[in-house]
Amino acid sequence: MLKDTSSLMEEKIQELASQKSGIEKLRMSFSMYEFSRGLIEASITRHFPHLTDREKRQKIFMTYYAEDLAPEIQKKILEWL
Repeated sequence: MLKDTSSLMEEKIQELASQKSGIEKLRMSFSMYEFSRGLIEASITRHFPHLTDREKRQKIFMTYYAEDLAPEIQKKILEWL
């Protein structure tokens, strides 16, 4: 795994995170998820402007889960989407 963060910075991040409440951490997590999903959606729309909404959902799904799920499970979910 690539590690591009210094130990000093990791300690600082951990220190800052430990000062936040559980709800603040949860809000930050949701915010980061929404931001990353927005980037993924924008990229897909830019590269594949003629996709249907269903096809976009499928591409988003594959962006997140292509390497984590067995092909037969992916197929079932893609059909459902």
